[in-house]
Amino acid sequence: MKRVAGVTLLLVLGSATARAQEPRLAGRLPESARQRIESVIDSARALGLPTEPLIDRALEGSAKGASPDLIANAVVRLRDELVVVRTALGESASTAELTAGASALRAGARANDLARLRSLRSGRPVTIAAAVLADLVAAGVPADTALGAVLAIARDAED
Repeated sequence: MKRVAGVTLLLVLGSATARAQEPRLAGRLPESARQRIESVIDSARALGLPTEPLIDRALEGSAKGASPDLIANAVVRLRDELVVVRTALGESASTAELTAGASALRAGARANDLARLRSLRSGRPVTIAAAVLADLVAAGVPADTALGAVLAIARDAED
């Protein structure tokens, strides 16, 4: 009986490990980097964050020939940005909103800027507004100026 319980436990643990593996990453990264990235993906999943943007980031880095450490660090950074953005935009934020918000953060916007955007849009998506904010800041517009411009039209503009 103990042996059956032990085998069952091993099967359950083995299937959990198999589920955690992302097949699209296999063969594209050294094993240690792939395991680190999959661990980050698992932590995002446990936090209720979307995992597809993380996988996409890893695949993008691999396609561009980035070093495994750089790719893994980029995936960690994106996961951390998604946590911040979800806090700013709320639990109901879509994957597109979270991804656009992460781009805005990376460009220089702040979490409270995204929270202000969310409050102005009153239940409407902030995807386009966050993407425009990210684009303006990335183009060299000071974050405060870009935010002011986006906030001026965000309340009434349709996506």
